[in-house]
Amino acid sequence: MADRGHQGKAYEDCRRYVMGPMVEPVCIRCGRMVDRSLSGRHLWGPTLDLIVPWSKGGPMTRQNSGLSHNRCNAGYRDGRRLRPVATQRVMTRGRYRPSGTC
Repeated sequence: MADRGHQGKAYEDCRRYVMGPMVEPVCIRCGRMVDRSLSGRHLWGPTLDLIVPWSKGGPMTRQNSGLSHNRCNAGYRDGRRLRPVATQRVMTRGRYRPSGTC
């Protein structure tokens, strides 16, 4: 069985790689510097980010791994930038409508 998610040897190998000196400390999402001394739980802390996400068939490999801010990583889903909550579309009575409307 292949290692999946935030566990296992493949994840730890990729995490060590992106946190190491071989990778420039620049966020792959926003292009700003990442402070590796911060905790990964900090808003601007470093996280392992997959360029092609799991849901799209992306493997947990060094070639598919990148460094990003926790905030930038959380702002993406399936490789797409999430829209602000006020403009996200929600399912209502079988039709999609912008949130905040009846």
